[in-house]
Amino acid sequence: MRKLVVIVIIVLLFVGYLLGKKEDYTEDYPKIYKGFLDEHIGDWEVIDEREVEIIYKPFYSTERTFNRNKRKYLHSEDKPFFVPTYTYIKWGIEYVDDDGDHYDFVLSNMLPIEENLIDAVFEKLTEEMEEIKSEGMGIVIQDPYIRFGDLTGEDQQDQFAEIKNLYGDTLNLSKVGIDNAFAETPIYAIINFNYDEMNSMTENEFHQYVEQEMDALLELIPSLNASVIVDMGNENYQSTYLLQGKSVETVDKYVSSYDYNKFIKEKFPEFGVLKGTKND
Repeated sequence: MRKLVVIVIIVLLFVGYLLGKKEDYTEDYPKIYKGFLDEHIGDWEVIDEREVEIIYKPFYSTERTFNRNKRKYLHSEDKPFFVPTYTYIKWGIEYVDDDGDHYDFVLSNMLPIEENLIDAVFEKLTEEMEEIKSEGMGIVIQDPYIRFGDLTGEDQQDQFAEIKNLYGDTLNLSKVGIDNAFAETPIYAIINFNYDEMNSMTENEFHQYVEQEMDALLELIPSLNASVIVDMGNENYQSTYLLQGKSVETVDKYVSSYDYNKFIKEKFPEFGVLKGTKND
């Protein structure tokens, strides 16, 4: 009997917790922030609009997406009436940049509009990098402040004027690209070359291949900031720091994002005015 009472109390507390979390996001971002989107995207249009429902269950949540003109499905029998949920809206946005290339991203009204924009910028940079990367090369694009860095979405919203002043056209989707995003900014790439993926080569051939591919990459991105990691297997690493396209240091160890974050912050001290709350 005592166990049953404990279980009932836990269930009631859990339901109360979920009820307290229920929140719907209803703002029409494309309408409300049209001026912001015009300024930072240029030529854009909505190509899709969907309502997403988060369904809470014990210890996890699931997500169901509905076309907004089929709202009746939100009340289908497969949704237990006692499960608290919240909904938000997402839009597929397509745009054309100054080079005439078409891109798209997802705009969510659950996030600040500024965070949506910054995410879209890094999605574009990642997409362009994926198009040019060579075999055996892995690339992740980061920033010590606005991409996997110190600033939360709320920080980005609160400090957007300063971010825009520092990053300039990097925050303009019609203008930004991998050829210009790294110039005078702390945006950087973590680049990995894995010998195990290229083991048809001798070690000497592999090192020559890495050098050749990096030369080609630097021709396309002359201001590249990067940690270039050559992984020979068996914890045998060689890492090179690139700053604005120049090699400044090579070490015989794996250089993590944390290591390079610290390095790049020191090289761009003016961006230190951006203060994040993640580590407070």
